[in-house]
Amino acid sequence: MNGKAKSISSISAICLALQAALNLGFSFLVGQLGVDKKSDFYYVCISALAVIVNIIPALILLRATKKHRDDVARYVVSRIKTSEKVLSTVGTAALVFAVGLIYGRIFPDAAAYIPVTTDTPVLRHIMLVVSLCILPAICEEFFFREALARSLSISGKTAAVIVSALAFGLAHFSAAMFPYAFFAGLMFGYLLFKTGDVKYTVAAHFFCNFTSYLFALAKAAVPKSTYSTLELVTMISFSAAAVLIFCINTKKSASKADDGEEKADAISIITPAMAIYLAVSVVIIFVLRG
Repeated sequence: MNGKAKSISSISAICLALQAALNLGFSFLVGQLGVDKKSDFYYVCISALAVIVNIIPALILLRATKKHRDDVARYVVSRIKTSEKVLSTVGTAALVFAVGLIYGRIFPDAAAYIPVTTDTPVLRHIMLVVSLCILPAICEEFFFREALARSLSISGKTAAVIVSALAFGLAHFSAAMFPYAFFAGLMFGYLLFKTGDVKYTVAAHFFCNFTSYLFALAKAAVPKSTYSTLELVTMISFSAAAVLIFCINTKKSASKADDGEEKADAISIITPAMAIYLAVSVVIIFVLRG
């Protein structure tokens, strides 16, 4: 089993490197073309970026690990009720967004720029929601959770969640954003194994993106003091709701992996290929890009 786990980890590292190369290459191309970041064409490019850099590596990873599907599938099978899955999704989304607000207050430079105002036309709102909220939620979850975390789960759920979260954080190529992106990756990974279905992580991810969009609109529409109050109330209420939900919904997700079946050692996830990918990514964001 360790041999299969190492093989999957190495394949995953190659696909992660491809994702990073596509991301950097596409971003460089857009920069070389001098695309105005306030133009509609820029957000068409962002939409294409979300699809290309995530879906292609995800499909390659799923194809390359197809022969191991039966070995990894049993580690992502949840036996909890649908109501508990929905509750876990709500709690996860609320916590991730609340932490995002807190993190944004502490590190304002880490906040994503969302070009929306009260004068933004309806069609542009639709374009922005699609490119900044919908496509990233679907495409990133398909790659980092459905393809990557699910494949790596042969080495254990905890190892899979941590490594996929590290990759998710590093994929943002920002030292300022990394801690929050890593935390979000941990929570979305937890949710995948709690529910056993990526649609719940997509829903939580979309909620965070879309609520951030609404807050950006509110920031442009209301006085600064009112917006600060809105942020504070949301931080407190969302955090309290998340804690309450996690206290109520205490059942641990049961999976076929808990039935005593053989699984690989967690350390098998750190192959030379994976170690090189993680090391190079850290150098890129913390040294080369800062």
